[in-house]
Amino acid sequence: MIRRLSVITLSIALAGVFLGEPARTAPPQRLLDFQADFHIIEALVDGGLALGTEDDPLQRARHCQTLTTVLAEELEDAARKNAGPRATEFGTHLEALLVGGLGKNLLLARAKLPANDPDLKRLGDAVLKLLLPLEERLTSQEVTGLEPARKALAQGRLEIENILKGKTRLETPLK
Repeated sequence: MIRRLSVITLSIALAGVFLGEPARTAPPQRLLDFQADFHIIEALVDGGLALGTEDDPLQRARHCQTLTTVLAEELEDAARKNAGPRATEFGTHLEALLVGGLGKNLLLARAKLPANDPDLKRLGDAVLKLLLPLEERLTSQEVTGLEPARKALAQGRLEIENILKGKTRLETPLK
């Protein structure tokens, strides 16, 4: 029950990040921003609710993979539109999701599954297949302000790679 409340609270907080723009923006622009970001908010809330009802760490990791795809697409879109600050924001959120959501659930799943479990390998490969080309595109684009987003993405990707290679271990039990 506490986990479900935590996930719901996290979902609302993440949605608040997208709505929490300072009041200096004119209300009509805030409404336009909200409408433009509604699909992101909806995906984060739906993903948070799905995470809250799931106890299996591999399934939780799959839900995190879905959210990873949403944030990676938004990061790439922001980079394509030369929106450095928005790309940085999504890069930071993506890193947090990779390390604190997907990564921790992969660690928990790895602890329960046999070595070289094919489902775990497929999930990890799919995430890396998404992240590596995105990181390369961010590196090759000559857009001002993308370096923080690229660094955040690289940190998150490295964490996932280390978990998949068995270089990262659970130090304290997660609930």
